[in-house]
Amino acid sequence: MFALLRTRTVRNMSLLTAVNFVSGLLRFLCTILMAKILSPADWGNVAIFISILDVVFILADGGLNATLVRFVAAFPDRRATSVVGRCLGLKALLAAVLFLGLWALQGPILANQQFPPELHWVYLFSIVSAIALAFHTMSLSIFQAREEYGRYSVSFLTVNIIRVSGLALFALLGKDSLHALILVYFSAPFIGLLLVFPFALTSLRRTASFPPAHVQTKDIVAFMLPLTAMNAITIGHMRASTFMLKMMASPEAVANYELAYQIGFALPLVTRAMITVLLPRVSTMKERDELLRYRRRVLRLYGIILPLTIAGVLLAPLFISLVFGEKYAESLDIIRLLILAFGISVLMPPLGLVFYAVKRPIYLTWVQLLQFAVTVVLNCYFIPRWGGAGAAVVMLIGTLVSASAIITLSSRVIRNHEPDPA
Repeated sequence: MFALLRTRTVRNMSLLTAVNFVSGLLRFLCTILMAKILSPADWGNVAIFISILDVVFILADGGLNATLVRFVAAFPDRRATSVVGRCLGLKALLAAVLFLGLWALQGPILANQQFPPELHWVYLFSIVSAIALAFHTMSLSIFQAREEYGRYSVSFLTVNIIRVSGLALFALLGKDSLHALILVYFSAPFIGLLLVFPFALTSLRRTASFPPAHVQTKDIVAFMLPLTAMNAITIGHMRASTFMLKMMASPEAVANYELAYQIGFALPLVTRAMITVLLPRVSTMKERDELLRYRRRVLRLYGIILPLTIAGVLLAPLFISLVFGEKYAESLDIIRLLILAFGISVLMPPLGLVFYAVKRPIYLTWVQLLQFAVTVVLNCYFIPRWGGAGAAVVMLIGTLVSASAIITLSSRVIRNHEPDPA
């Protein structure tokens, strides 16, 4: 039977959809609390540091989390410690290079983003926080590879639970110290790593008596390199508008855009659950007809996604008006455009798994590179004229370009695919 409809798969996807919903809700609450407590200018500066955290986190991942899942899941009856150890070593090397490079570039970056001097210390703090988060999520990848989704789910929520708890406490006490709020938000990944990593080690011990998996470092590097490039391009595309807004407009423009972005980003929650469950399974698909059925079923989900998107376009601006009043009035048009873009893109990551199944992940890299180029070029025209709304228009255009390319190319690569001989 088709893998997507297997009872266990559906059960795991339902669990992870719920977990991603809760995690998205927690991140949403973080955004609401910080935007509510801080002035638009302060929230705009903090949003840039959060964007730096997001970018460094993706770069420090380097595709190693998906690589770990790929090789550990491929050898369920083999000892996983050698694969995990190699991935950890590569991640530590990558993290060190990133930290040293960004430390050397801090002067130009701080000047380009026009941070006030009293917030310069947050730059390195956000980078170290991102690296801690990258190691935290590697622990989650061990649970994913072993399909221990209960542990995965609990661990997935830890960082945002810590953030929301701290921020909510400040809100209840009526505290509005900018530095204290920054400490609460960016310290959470360190605490999450300390809580989760011991359980990951316990999971590895369950295969300690098995023979080792024969995976070479060169195989790991060969698999991770396309992922590294694609992840870097993807996060560059996602965050380019924020950085360009800060450079070309103002902290207030960033504040309005980021508020809309974080609220709108709640829409693609189901995508993470799909990727988490389907990644170990889609890789096992070999036949052309099986892959075509998978593609058709993914695209049919638009029948569910599009009504949700329309509801979001109508309701999200009303929510912002009710919670913030006129404080973030400029974000109302922005969020309509961003939710439409997120709704169109929500099925692209699960559809993109087809390219891994046919061993053509380079196609995704080229699509993401095209989207990134479109975003940067068009931002130079739209942001100076329309600010955050211009950045949102560019996001929608880039999403349409990317979605069209993935839908077209996925059909082509499947029809040209020849299964490996047994």
